[in-house]
Amino acid sequence: MDKDILGMLAAYREGSIDLGKLKTWIAAESPRITAQLPRGQFLKLRHGNDYARMAAIARLLPSCEKCALVGAPRQFASRQEYDDYSKRRDASVASGTLRSITPPLWTRDGPHTAEAVMYYTCSICGSIWAFGEPERAENGFWERLA
Repeated sequence: MDKDILGMLAAYREGSIDLGKLKTWIAAESPRITAQLPRGQFLKLRHGNDYARMAAIARLLPSCEKCALVGAPRQFASRQEYDDYSKRRDASVASGTLRSITPPLWTRDGPHTAEAVMYYTCSICGSIWAFGEPERAENGFWERLA
């Protein structure tokens, strides 16, 4: 994928450009973009809701090694796994790699609206992460949202 596409997706994720500008750019560059992106990801960028659009961006833009130190995105299999991820997340926050953020508005379209979820952004690559607390039979999760 060329740097222009990566740059526009990163700018949208960061909030540097709005949805109107992204859609105008996608329409103008459609042949070039469709040649480089999987069809499903292109359609989510062009026609999806905010949550689907950010999920597509998460699949298209790489995360960095620093935010990956917390661990691979996953539903936790146990409370012990939750505790392990929690310690690594806390260490990443303390080092300044991850920064706590308010829930992005587009997360209201996502599946985790009723859960106790904390949101983080990576100061290195700009990825947006969600850390779900355990509830009842669920053990929590670590998910890259954008």
